[in-house]
Amino acid sequence: MSEVGSQSSLYDELHDCAELVDGALTDLRDGISLDSSHFRRELGKLLVGLDNSNWIHTPSRALVVLLGLFKPSDRQVWARVGSAILANTNDDGATTQLEKLASLLEQKQLTVMARIQGL
Repeated sequence: MSEVGSQSSLYDELHDCAELVDGALTDLRDGISLDSSHFRRELGKLLVGLDNSNWIHTPSRALVVLLGLFKPSDRQVWARVGSAILANTNDDGATTQLEKLASLLEQKQLTVMARIQGL
């Protein structure tokens, strides 16, 4: 794969994660129940999967790599956020963490886009 193709693929993964986070945040803020929110269910499962000791074989591996969550303690923090998202309550702590995640994903997207434009 070419360098541009590799960076484009990375950008696409970041974009997909960012959309999932943004959708979950919107649904949490709007009080959309877990049963009605595809975004909350999917993001919650993805984050809870970070606590899996065999994470390399789960869909969560992309988040581990993209966010550098190689220490088990870092993955456990995000797994707790995932559990809070899957709970049918509005958890301000989870919302705050998701806002930080959204910001981090946005920064990473900008970095990757700058690399693509520089190639």
